[in-house]
Amino acid sequence: LSQPPPRKPLPRMTNLLGSIQFPAAMPFGEDCFTREDEADDSIMYRSPILCTHIDDDAIVALTKHYRRTLPATPPGNAVALLDLCSSWVSFLPPEFTPCRCVGLGMNSFELGENEQLTERTVHNL
Repeated sequence: LSQPPPRKPLPRMTNLLGSIQFPAAMPFGEDCFTREDEADDSIMYRSPILCTHIDDDAIVALTKHYRRTLPATPPGNAVALLDLCSSWVSFLPPEFTPCRCVGLGMNSFELGENEQLTERTVHNL
């Protein structure tokens, strides 16, 4: 397998959202934020659910996106990543090795299975 081209590290304190234009008014109504199942999520996540919630093609696309967007992580780097809604897999490219990769998720067993995490926090999101 060929290696991806080396990435230049981002300058310290880079604002990755600086060029984003947000709408002046919220484009979504209240009905856009209701869920099909309003039950407490902690009930569903009491037991581990070791599945991926996206298909294989989406996993490949997401990993490619991370590979293009995340900064380089040379040995001794100071890069930290917070993986929100984390689970047993993060889809990060294997060459992305931040000094801290904190998973915030709802099931301790699932977080424990994720080898890319350096820290794990269970919290009802």
